[in-house]
Amino acid sequence: MEKLVDKNEKILFTVLAVLGCITWAALIIGTFGVALIFVALGFILYLFAQSGFISYLKGSGAIVTPQQFPDLYAMFQECCRKLEITKEPTIILIHADGIFNALATRFLKRHYVVLFSDIVDALEEEPEAIKFYIGHELGHIKRNHLIWGPVFLLVSWLPLLGAGYSRAREVTCDKHGMYCCRSREAAMKAMSALVVGGRRWKDINMAALLDQNKYTKGFWMSYHEIIADYPWMTRRLAMISSDDGAKNLPRRNPFAWGLALFTPRMSFVSLIVLYILIIGVTGATEFMKGVKEGLSEADYSEEYDYDYSSDELEGGISLPMSADEFLKNK
Repeated sequence: MEKLVDKNEKILFTVLAVLGCITWAALIIGTFGVALIFVALGFILYLFAQSGFISYLKGSGAIVTPQQFPDLYAMFQECCRKLEITKEPTIILIHADGIFNALATRFLKRHYVVLFSDIVDALEEEPEAIKFYIGHELGHIKRNHLIWGPVFLLVSWLPLLGAGYSRAREVTCDKHGMYCCRSREAAMKAMSALVVGGRRWKDINMAALLDQNKYTKGFWMSYHEIIADYPWMTRRLAMISSDDGAKNLPRRNPFAWGLALFTPRMSFVSLIVLYILIIGVTGATEFMKGVKEGLSEADYSEEYDYDYSSDELEGGISLPMSADEFLKNK
């Protein structure tokens, strides 16, 4: 199974795992454990949101079983066997208003593979192509992509690293999907449906489509791919077209990497986390500033703790005598 894992995924996973653990530890220690309260609140929000999503899938879609769409279930079982997945996830078929896609998700230790009906219908005459989508989503489960998300949460916004890891995961899962097909052609047909839709994929000129990769070496195409979570579809097709598909791709523009170095990952969750981190760091800075000012005032008071019982201050300024001294002198 290791041959199905993109080399960049292994490297970026290690880097993000180390940075993620360090960041979480620093946050918890630096806030004296207060951050754990927000972690607990976030988990509660996750429970409500994700349970609602899973409930929607179960209540609005069809759970694929030996009795419900046995042809799809047989494909699903074959893919699980090939990928050595012993605990089968729940697979659901659902209508998604024309969206061509599939997804993997998780809730309370249970994994789910969701197939959108339009992509299944479009590839009805190519059942091997449907296996590509099943295998791709099973790849996310096989590689534990859904488990490590919370660890990477605080560092997934980092330029180059966050988006780079996401793209590497997709390449890995494309390899898993292709492994579940009986031919490269079937996998390429599956991906071509994502490119031009449920009808035109049958007539697509694959050579001309792959030739479009010559444009990906341009500055702007390189830049927007580097900061994106997914590689361009033409590049993904080239990677699975042959064993040397990735090697034959044009290199990205080197100047695009320089600009991407200053561009945080643009996913919705990453931007929210970045915003929270900025607010948190700003708040912590102001808090520490207030603590230092308070300590400075305390030190100042101790240093200049005058004995107000005397009748004179430095500079010859006289103080009123006390009531006892007044009566005594009188």
